[in-house]
Amino acid sequence: MSDDQNSVAPIYLHSETLPSIYAKAWPERPGVSYLIEQFHSRIAGHGTYFSELVCLQCASATLPVLCSEAIHGPTLQEVFDNEPDRLTKLEPQHYSELLFVALLTNPEDGLPINYIVKNVGNGRDSFVSIDHDHAFFPDWLQDKNSGALTLQMKTILFCLDQMQQQINSAARERFLHLDARRTIEAIFRDAQAQDALYTKLFPSETICQWQKLSTKHCFVPISLKKGDAFAVYSRWLRLHRLLKCNPNLTGLDCLLQLHPKVGVAYSNALKQYTTPIQRLADLGRYKVNEHGVLTSNTRALYHVTTGVESRETTLGATYWGLEDLTPEAALKEINSLGYNHQELDTICSEVSAGNFRVFEELESLGHQSIVLKGDPESGLPHLNWGIFSNEQQCKLLQIVKARPFRDLSLYGCNSFF
Repeated sequence: MSDDQNSVAPIYLHSETLPSIYAKAWPERPGVSYLIEQFHSRIAGHGTYFSELVCLQCASATLPVLCSEAIHGPTLQEVFDNEPDRLTKLEPQHYSELLFVALLTNPEDGLPINYIVKNVGNGRDSFVSIDHDHAFFPDWLQDKNSGALTLQMKTILFCLDQMQQQINSAARERFLHLDARRTIEAIFRDAQAQDALYTKLFPSETICQWQKLSTKHCFVPISLKKGDAFAVYSRWLRLHRLLKCNPNLTGLDCLLQLHPKVGVAYSNALKQYTTPIQRLADLGRYKVNEHGVLTSNTRALYHVTTGVESRETTLGATYWGLEDLTPEAALKEINSLGYNHQELDTICSEVSAGNFRVFEELESLGHQSIVLKGDPESGLPHLNWGIFSNEQQCKLLQIVKARPFRDLSLYGCNSFF
């Protein structure tokens, strides 16, 4: 097996005609691959392979190798080129569930060559991601040289005509039955255990030696930027609320609501270009080679961009300057921030039911403002005063009047101070 970073070697078990495993030396971000596999497994139950990072002891070095389950079939790129009619036979539930995962995890390199098209029975096809270690980035990053914001949330899934179709009802119901907090906590607990395994496989001195290499990179242990994990949790809450309140949403509607600027970019591409390849090439600034295949440009991502964080809670720092969090630290972040959200969600429910005491006792003006105005980032809707009687509106207005709010929008309020 070659130790080149782009080399993938097939491994045959017994005398099979097809490989059972693919081995890739120097996987760039195996921890992110693991996280994405967990999101697929728990949300969709399909859409990716299973992989394991192993340590190969060579004569002169320790080699990280990612061993992945072999998925057989044509790539999506090959289907575009040779069997485009298969795109009309996508299994609707599977496609909607793949969209959910993508909407939550912000894929950054979802090229057609990174998906296998697999028959799932009944004449239907689905996609299996075979390269997904670029995820959890902000929607946009700023180019270091030009200063222009460039789209980072890039996947062929959002470029298909099916984006303009209604979310599959079975996929919607299944997603609504998932508990966001429990599911994400389970994913990061598993990642915490996986991270401990990586630490045993590759001691810190080995990782330090890797960092001296100029052509090969393998980022272990698992790390996310501060705020990444909670951003996924927040998007999940918003998506849950959207699907619960709007059963007729399309995939594009969901993208526009969760990632507004990204949604506008994809919406424009869907209107302007006729093929998914053209749409993604324009959006991602990909080059198309002589065979009509999109080529990735993300390997130099760390070197040519600085990050502008899109989350509202970020301090004045670039994305790459944000603190790196282990899965354990990310889990603590979710628990801390998620508790605050859960408390506010409970208070919002109490206020909507006409119980204003808990709102009045809130010490934080900011929290009171969120209850009244809502918080799109956390999926909390604005308070609709139209559900209250005139007497209730007047009572709540007296509470509001006693606090030094700078600005407020009171939706459906018919009473006056």
